[in-house]
Amino acid sequence: MADPTPFPSTVTGASAGLVAIVGGLPVNRFVGLDSEQQGAQAVLEHAEQRLATARARARDARQEWTLFWIADFLANADVLAAIQAGTRQMDVLVSTVDVLNPLTASELQPHFQAAGDEYDRAREFIDAELEPAELLSSQQWRQVDWTDFRSLMRDRLPQIERSYIWETAFSALVDARAEERGRQEEQEREERRGAGSVLGFAAANMAYFPSPSTIGDAVSRTLNSNQAARRVEDVRSRLATGTERADQQREDAEAEVVRLRERRDAIVRPDTQLWIGFGVLLYPTIVSIVLPVLAMSGGPTTFTSGIKALGWLFGSSLLVLVLYMAHLATRLSIRGRRRAAPRSTGAASISANELSGPAASDDAPETVQTDGDESDAPTSQTASSDS
Repeated sequence: MADPTPFPSTVTGASAGLVAIVGGLPVNRFVGLDSEQQGAQAVLEHAEQRLATARARARDARQEWTLFWIADFLANADVLAAIQAGTRQMDVLVSTVDVLNPLTASELQPHFQAAGDEYDRAREFIDAELEPAELLSSQQWRQVDWTDFRSLMRDRLPQIERSYIWETAFSALVDARAEERGRQEEQEREERRGAGSVLGFAAANMAYFPSPSTIGDAVSRTLNSNQAARRVEDVRSRLATGTERADQQREDAEAEVVRLRERRDAIVRPDTQLWIGFGVLLYPTIVSIVLPVLAMSGGPTTFTSGIKALGWLFGSSLLVLVLYMAHLATRLSIRGRRRAAPRSTGAASISANELSGPAASDDAPETVQTDGDESDAPTSQTASSDS
């Protein structure tokens, strides 16, 4: 009686080789997925870094734009006049002043309140430091400058958050002293005017005629004001453009991150075909490797029906592997045709567009013939007239 041991041993070796060869396909696929996943993750991390940078730039641009409009609002002449009048609520200001600002009243309210409080502090400090009105003439009071005062008081001035608020308070107090001193000088002129002399009248009214330097200062202030207005408009345009550009870059970075994250997630998830491949490999592993090994472990001495059945199982495992390989080849072929179809369609459309003209349609020859007849008609008439 022949020894049946070599038969299951041969089945086991052949099946192990086939499983190793075919199993390399899904294993290679998983290795490729891991490599693609790592590459996609690295690209996604770089995109997220760019997104963080774009968000920071957009936030800084938006903050700079907001601070500009807050400063533009508080520097408005009507708003400063309302602050001097004691207005501290935006609803009261909006009802009396037409405020053109993209920020809402609730956004401007804390800054408006803070500016009003700072104005009160500035007015209290400056009023205590300025000399009484009678120590200078009205003309001298009008020449007192905030820059000079700030330079003299730099060691005693408290912290200044809004310089234009302090300058407004200073101008208001200086103008009040100039008006007070002007009234005192008017009373003095009235007393001197009692003499009735022409010289006294001219001397008393000399202050009413502006000097050339005063006219020059007025012209200079007007030119500086126009230049400042142009600079403000340039800054406003630059900030608006920068904010829009930063927002657009942020939106583009967010869209890129979403796209790359979806791509990364799609790579992470194995598709159904991989699990089908592992199921196909599991069948020959059991019936052509595990079962023959178990049969050999019992030390068979004759070809029993169980050992004979291993041959049929080995054949079925071969059939399963062949069918699986045919399935993979069919899927690859179909996928290749689907990918090639759009390119073929695009090339055909391009060719059709390039060939559009006399031979593009049945009507084209008639059109060309008609155009030719129309273009030839003047030539024939010219030829006949020349003859």
